[in-house]
Amino acid sequence: MPNALVEAKKRLASNFNHADPSIFEPILADPWVISSLLQKSIRRGDGDIAQRAAHTLFKLKGSAIWRRLMVIAFEDIGVGSPDVLVMTVAAGSDPVWRKQCGCDAHVVTTLARVMAEAPKDRSGDYLTEAGDYPSLVDVAQAIATASLQTKLATMCDPQLSLPHRAVAVRSIWGKAETPSKNDIAALFVAFRSLGIPEELVVATEIAAIRTREPITVMVPLIWQAANAGQAASIRDCEVRPSPVVGDVPTYALDMHTRLGREAIWRFARENDAMRACLTLHVPLKRWRDAANNAAFYADAAPVSRRLMWDQSESLEAFGIERDLSLAGVRPEGVQPLLQTVRDNLDHLNELRSDILRRSNLGQPQSKTAKGIAGGIGLLPDGSLNIFIPGTPPPRWFKARSQAGKLVYIRIDYNVDGSPKYPAELEKFQIEAEAEDMRPKEPTEWIRNGVFWKKI
Repeated sequence: MPNALVEAKKRLASNFNHADPSIFEPILADPWVISSLLQKSIRRGDGDIAQRAAHTLFKLKGSAIWRRLMVIAFEDIGVGSPDVLVMTVAAGSDPVWRKQCGCDAHVVTTLARVMAEAPKDRSGDYLTEAGDYPSLVDVAQAIATASLQTKLATMCDPQLSLPHRAVAVRSIWGKAETPSKNDIAALFVAFRSLGIPEELVVATEIAAIRTREPITVMVPLIWQAANAGQAASIRDCEVRPSPVVGDVPTYALDMHTRLGREAIWRFARENDAMRACLTLHVPLKRWRDAANNAAFYADAAPVSRRLMWDQSESLEAFGIERDLSLAGVRPEGVQPLLQTVRDNLDHLNELRSDILRRSNLGQPQSKTAKGIAGGIGLLPDGSLNIFIPGTPPPRWFKARSQAGKLVYIRIDYNVDGSPKYPAELEKFQIEAEAEDMRPKEPTEWIRNGVFWKKI
């Protein structure tokens, strides 16, 4: 199957300039901020930042970056540039070819720029959970109990709306992390019957297996719809510039980072216009969710170059309304809330900047302890704990142990933002951040820097 992507690798190789990857200075921030920065800089077409973020994330996470780039390709590029999407999968799935090209770091930085410069289409993100949209809930429930053949027929029916067909694709994928191999095989047979280009089908198959993300199987369906209507065009879109603190543009701090959520929640409480809008359109208990999603769509989701086709704008409106509705925003409040965030983005960026400065994540720091005043203390196992200013604070997560037990773990970090003791972390499957655990003390200690507490 990967042999079908040989030409895609050749096309990517034509973009190599053979610059030494070490010229890209790493960005000092925690891995979550770097991961967010990589995606947002690609959306915004900021190739320089995208290359630095990719180089930094590769140093922090190693080969895990290839899955991250594949997800970004399907979520943000999609049918905007099927060529770049296919090149991303081709590079990410072939370590032998990457070695022949020089090294992974070289391919990573080249690909990051190519992805940043590509036109974008985020329709897959809007359609993946279309069944949660109020008018499609009954449709989703009916499709869930239908036979595989009925689901495939629904997906292939051009008379149905694209969201309706996407619900069928999502149902074929199923709710499990690993979908049925037989069902997925039948889905790709159906894609080929719709005339989807073989390169795109193969790339989607590989990405679906490697990422286990249902968004991957939305792109072939969207390609068919986008190519069935009027000719598409590329639109250059204005994206509002963000302040930079140290090395980090504030747009990296969105609802998918702890620092971003902290800034957005402060904004929701401290900004008069935002607080008034939330009061009018959102129940009090949903303010946090509503503010997070509104800030995401106002500042984190916009792209600089966008593929415009006959359903792109309606799907964007569909996705935004779905997400904000699930976050507790009343239908008449969606646009006012988004506009309020846009009108007050300077205030949000001030808060983000303040949080970045206080966290020291946006400030260049020495990577050694020499010459830096720090703190030294004893850990519970009797070993020394040396604290260097600029080191990210520890964070709590809910996780599964190797025995399948649900536990809380505390992860400590090095000054460069990378987790301490990665070998110990491999023993746990992280499920979600557990910020409420931060003030609590653990009941047991595992050597090498991982606290845990049974739930």
